[in-house]
Amino acid sequence: MICAKDKTDFGALMDLHLIQSGVACIDVAMAAVSWLILLCTYPDFARWRAEGFAEAHEAYTRRVGWVVGPLLLAQLGGHAWLAFLDGRYIGILLVLVCWALTAFGPCLAIGGSS
Repeated sequence: MICAKDKTDFGALMDLHLIQSGVACIDVAMAAVSWLILLCTYPDFARWRAEGFAEAHEAYTRRVGWVVGPLLLAQLGGHAWLAFLDGRYIGILLVLVCWALTAFGPCLAIGGSS
């Protein structure tokens, strides 16, 4: 069976341009979610009351995880697949650096301000 440009079913899954386009779409979606959280959600935290903040933040984190979690996994998997196919590891390296900055950057900022 011919799927894409004279490639077999498996060959269509390996089409580098198609995978790059899909991963780029996931990257744009992650950037949009990140900017939305940075510009809308985090400033809104200042209006939350101190009492009950921890519980509200935990509930928010659980809810937003349903949106962000699959995107993160798709982003990591897509860049890993591209690295496997093309041998270029810069994409997955950038993803991991961004994840590390997201995870540890706030901790460094809080620790450095005291």
